[in-house]
Amino acid sequence: MEYNNGVFLIVEPGYYRIIMQLKSRDDTLRYRIIKNSRENLIYSRMPKWDSSSSYYVADLVLFDMISVELVQDRATVGVDSDSNIFQIEKIN
Repeated sequence: MEYNNGVFLIVEPGYYRIIMQLKSRDDTLRYRIIKNSRENLIYSRMPKWDSSSSYYVADLVLFDMISVELVQDRATVGVDSDSNIFQIEKIN
């Protein structure tokens, strides 16, 4: 797997565990975990100051791309690094 500018590029096909944890700061926070810039794997929405955790297992092929997109322009995530986690790991 390679990472560049907010996008994870899969270079070894297989099953991957995708874990996301965000904390909203100033406004309602909506985010998506996106595959190949168009397929929504996860959509989550949470009120101001709440936290959200998402967990997804995906069968990814060579050159699939995974990224996270904040849906609202004015929403910001928490400043504590422990409350903002995005992790992808191969599980097979």
